[in-house]
Amino acid sequence: MTIPKVQRTDEVEKIKIVLRWKKATELFFKKESEALAFLWFGDFLSVLEGICSEEALAFIQTSIWGYLEKSTGDFKLEIAEQIEKMIDSLSSQQLGLPTISWTEIIRLPW
Repeated sequence: MTIPKVQRTDEVEKIKIVLRWKKATELFFKKESEALAFLWFGDFLSVLEGICSEEALAFIQTSIWGYLEKSTGDFKLEIAEQIEKMIDSLSSQQLGLPTISWTEIIRLPW
């Protein structure tokens, strides 16, 4: 196995190159990627605002999942299962690298 040579000093770019992120993102499912991005954004905002109360987090999560259910027409369980399928499809692709645990890299925030 050869690790791609990295020319730039930007650490994020190095990670993208080593993980072959561009190739990986070609395998993403559009609808599930958008749902995952929305969930991550909600998680980011709650962390940014320092929200740590279990009740407040539950309310935020319920609101986000409710919005996703309404906008996609799918139930929470269906959306989560589709995201898991997307992650599993990445894990089954070798992308020219040793096995990468995509479930540790791309996951539901809650």
